[in-house]
Amino acid sequence: MILKKLLLILTLLLIPSITLAGELTGNLNLLSGYKYMDEGDWDPVEDQTEFGVSLDFKKPNWPVSIALEILYSDEKARVSDRVIPDIGTFPTYVDVDINEYALGIRKNISLQHNINVFFGGGVTIIRVRVGYENIFFAGGPGGRSSSSVTDQDVEPNFNELLGDDDSTFGFWVSAGLYVTLAEHYNIGIQTRWSKADVTLFDEDADAGGLHGLLFVGYHW
Repeated sequence: MILKKLLLILTLLLIPSITLAGELTGNLNLLSGYKYMDEGDWDPVEDQTEFGVSLDFKKPNWPVSIALEILYSDEKARVSDRVIPDIGTFPTYVDVDINEYALGIRKNISLQHNINVFFGGGVTIIRVRVGYENIFFAGGPGGRSSSSVTDQDVEPNFNELLGDDDSTFGFWVSAGLYVTLAEHYNIGIQTRWSKADVTLFDEDADAGGLHGLLFVGYHW
């Protein structure tokens, strides 16, 4: 938790100093797309909507750029229905959201016609939160029917909400292509893969996955 906060503070401190430093070049991009995780661990929320911000910068004599990325993804799905006689049917939902804080290096290569490609990788901190909710009951823990961290039996309980969270270190790699228009404006795509094992409800799961992202941003 402390290292995650330090990385976030470092990012916020670096952005204004980098953009004001004329001797540095770099890119600041906004990301949007999807993250695809292991179905065996995360069904039915294995495909998540994702967005984030990516920053890379370097001096002219550096062979590679420093890369920082902050990503957020989430998904919510209906997992069961509880029928209460003479009252009605109450659906139960699982809600999973994931934060990823990544630090690494990136190699940008300029091609013809303002086309650029890049690849890189590094380390990441991933935090996962899993929660269950019911429009009538708070979810209390029941017996588990499988090894999936999202497949928990939820019993009615007015005093306890079933949920868990975990943070862990992992690693990531990525590659992409983008066009820079009018010397400053980026439009591109990025493929990314990350891996970090978390423990939720006493079960291990990979909180990383395959990321497919579009981005727009600014080059200086």
